Amino acid sequence: AQPQPPAQPQPAQPQPAQPQPAQPQPPAQGQPPAQGQPPAQPQPPAQPQPPAQPQPPAQGQPPAQGQPPAQPQPPAQPQLPGSAGPTSGPGPYPSTKRLLRTAWGKATAVTVGIVVVAVGTLLGVHLAAAPTSAAPPGAPASTHSAAATPTPTAPPIVTSIAGTYTFTRQVLSCSGANWTCPPENLPMKITCSATYSCVASSSHWGSSHPVTFNGTTISFSGTDVGVVVCNTAIPATLTFDLTVVSWKVGSNSVRTPQRIQGPYSFTAAAAQGCSAIQEKAIITSG
Repeated sequence: AQPQPPAQPQPAQPQPAQPQPAQPQPPAQGQPPAQGQPPAQPQPPAQPQPPAQPQPPAQGQPPAQGQPPAQPQPPAQPQLPGSAGPTSGPGPYPSTKRLLRTAWGKATAVTVGIVVVAVGTLLGVHLAAAPTSAAPPGAPASTHSAAATPTPTAPPIVTSIAGTYTFTRQVLSCSGANWTCPPENLPMKITCSATYSCVASSSHWGSSHPVTFNGTTISFSGTDVGVVVCNTAIPATLTFDLTVVSWKVGSNSVRTPQRIQGPYSFTAAAAQGCSAIQEKAIITSG
């Protein structure tokens, strides 16, 4: 056999780098490895997530049994310029959990306060609008007030001076030769066609005379032939001005004089062989 010439050294060909498959992770404890599964592809590194904010438990719901609540991690406290001390660990600021609980408590208190104020306002409006007294069920609502009891109206009072009167005479003076003035009573009758249209008459006079009545006084002044007699009746001037001092009202609502009083006089010139005469008196009726 011929000896072989020594092999010529071959220049090494550059080999492209092959990507290395990711090493499979050991199976979890107690779980058998999956059979026939290709090795897991490498995953890009997970982006860091901000710490989850703890949610306050729902009102009235107990926390899930068996699971301890996750404790939030406090973020790193920034180091204030010029301050000394470590940037982590206990510091002069309250923890994030305490701040969150305080903010949530304040928000809850504010919400409860708003609800209480709103309910109180609604109740106040309802109470203010509620009637002070309620009608019985089924009773119709009253829209009219009770009518006032009318006051009985008195019938109108009618004034009348008509009537028959007897006046007493109080002689004040009597002048004239051979004349006497006895204090005789003076009868008088007054008739009226209307309240202020009346006529007076007397047995001591020679005729009747219209009188003036103004609601208080009864007056006359004129000539009468008969009040003075000297052998025969002679003309004389008759004057009286009587005042109704008091009134009375009858069952027919007619007001009539109760007391009348005033001056009464007559004067006659000499005639028929008789001297002049004058009498002055006060006459009163009632």
